[in-house]
Amino acid sequence: MDTKSTATVVIGMSHFRLLGPVEIVIGGAEAVFDRRQHRDLLVLLLLHANRTLTVDRIAEQMWGGKPPTTAKAQLSNMISAIRRKLASGAGQVATLARRHGGYVLDIATELVDLARFDALTARARMAPEPAETAGLLRAAVDLWRGQALAGVYAAYATAARTALEERRVSAVEDLYQAELDLGLHIRLVPQLTADAAAHPFRERLLKQLMIALYRSGRQVEALEAYRGARRLLADEHGLEPSVALRALEGRVLRADPTLDHVVSAMTFLNSSGPSGGGPTVSTRPICRRCAGTCCCTPTTVRTMY
Repeated sequence: MDTKSTATVVIGMSHFRLLGPVEIVIGGAEAVFDRRQHRDLLVLLLLHANRTLTVDRIAEQMWGGKPPTTAKAQLSNMISAIRRKLASGAGQVATLARRHGGYVLDIATELVDLARFDALTARARMAPEPAETAGLLRAAVDLWRGQALAGVYAAYATAARTALEERRVSAVEDLYQAELDLGLHIRLVPQLTADAAAHPFRERLLKQLMIALYRSGRQVEALEAYRGARRLLADEHGLEPSVALRALEGRVLRADPTLDHVVSAMTFLNSSGPSGGGPTVSTRPICRRCAGTCCCTPTTVRTMY
């Protein structure tokens, strides 16, 4: 096997996982570092992959506001150790270069789970149909294996985890919205219930839970979810729910028909046909309220489950 082919194999057997316990595999073998700080620094560079970090910024991120007087010398030694680790046989999985007063880790984005997550969520924002949006977001969310950056202890870790968790939950909310648009409210109720409890002050999750419950024929539970969240908000922060959330409660109380799921017949067919894993359906509009084809409006389909 020539050098180029060997390098391709080494890269193909490498991955850098940050969205859970940190896992760094180079050439098929898990990388073992002489010092924890070496791995923590590599993780910091992976968080900013293909972007330059100045030496001062790296020192601040690694040690907080009080880097040691030997910080630059220590960083130089750590950079050398990381460069050696990134080289595996004939393959170089990434390049750590000095550039513009700092360092940049040049690496193929497909090797880094965080970069793949960002790429999938960006594609989802541009997707024209809810089914495609949901598929891309599900793939993005499935990359997470637990708390991000688990096992990293450098000064930057806590803030970085918080920021990453925000990105994860935002993606989950977008996923739930796409799946609500596809009429999957019954299936979503357990997931939304758990996530709304884990993030009790995220209004969007609460709204999605209320809508999923209502569309599942559980109007009382939708109102109970709102009222429980309202009590918690008042008890812990002395605040009332937003105008939009109070308006949603009123619509649930009135059984506002506009809360029913409305989807175009073509969208329903795309999401429920053989390629979507659901049953084959007629090309006529499907009314799930009537459990079959009917004389409902020919351009829309109202789904009740």
